[in-house]
Amino acid sequence: MGWNAVLGCLFLGGAVMGIAQAPRQALEDRCYDEKTSHSAQEELAACNELIGDSSKSHDDLSGLINARGNAYYRMGDHHHAEADYVQAMRLDPKNSASRYNLGLVDEQLGNKERAVADYTAAIALETDNADAYLNRGLIFLDSGKFDQAVADFSRVRRLRPNDAMALANRGIAYALMGNRSQAQQDFAAVRKVDPSNPVVAHGEALLSMNTGNFMKAVDQLTAILNVTPTDTWALGIRAAAYRQLGEQEKMQADIAEMKRIGAR
Repeated sequence: MGWNAVLGCLFLGGAVMGIAQAPRQALEDRCYDEKTSHSAQEELAACNELIGDSSKSHDDLSGLINARGNAYYRMGDHHHAEADYVQAMRLDPKNSASRYNLGLVDEQLGNKERAVADYTAAIALETDNADAYLNRGLIFLDSGKFDQAVADFSRVRRLRPNDAMALANRGIAYALMGNRSQAQQDFAAVRKVDPSNPVVAHGEALLSMNTGNFMKAVDQLTAILNVTPTDTWALGIRAAAYRQLGEQEKMQADIAEMKRIGAR
């Protein structure tokens, strides 16, 4: 389970044109549905109708195809979404949104290295793309590149000072680096704005493990699991804590539960 388990996917969309005709505007409202107030199928139908208008310029068509890719993504059709994002980028190579969205698809398809490349390219096109920094930082965190993760989360912090997710995950990175003081500072800051943040709960359990306080870690992880019984990360760390405490039966029970959840 990755550190971004509580992270929801964010799409970047194209700019909506100002069209005088009401029916046309209604179609664009459905196609460029950034608040997801319509179903993915409604988005797709609207985008297809607008894309069929051959009078659209390349830049406008790129935005529409990117939006259609978002509809496919919402439907779980990642391969069609990927094709649309690639086509949108070909029409408009400066389209940071499509490059970022392609990174989302690559993550869903299990290609983390390519996702990093996509997020990096999106940042090169739009240096204040906070979502790209955040998602790239999460991949760096999962892959043990803690210095790079800290750098990306810190950039998100500068761009969006109230982004609790970036700060909480930076605290996790510091905890894994053994920097207890910085981790505690980040966790304390997150607690002020989001007291129940699950990433902070994970991080505080990690700090207890790092200091050898395995019983406290068990208590912290049990509290997490009482709220989210399917949290396989918490189960795995608690199993490690039980092993350190010599609680073999409890360790095996947590490992078995992890396997059971993973087999669903």
